[in-house]
Amino acid sequence: MLGLFPLTISGGLFLAGVISIPVALFEVSRFNGDYYALFNTLWLLSLFAGISLWLQTGQLLMLMKLYRESTVDPLTELINRRVLLRQASQEQKNRLRIHSHFL
Repeated sequence: MLGLFPLTISGGLFLAGVISIPVALFEVSRFNGDYYALFNTLWLLSLFAGISLWLQTGQLLMLMKLYRESTVDPLTELINRRVLLRQASQEQKNRLRIHSHFL
């Protein structure tokens, strides 16, 4: 399920840690001397966390590419009119907020 959300690497590691640490502590607390079973469980948990991180970063990369395609003209490599108007409006709001004028 963690692979469904496009998180950054640090966010994915944090979420994987939040899930993995209690599971690992539970497995260690019920350790009965079988090192192979403990290693197998912890290895499988880390494998799933790695796959999840790989999927999350792939989705984030795809979303970033889609955003770039929707905001940049492919021929001129300049931002399109919609983005320019949005940035101009944001700059105007910032200037009004700090009572400054455009140069």
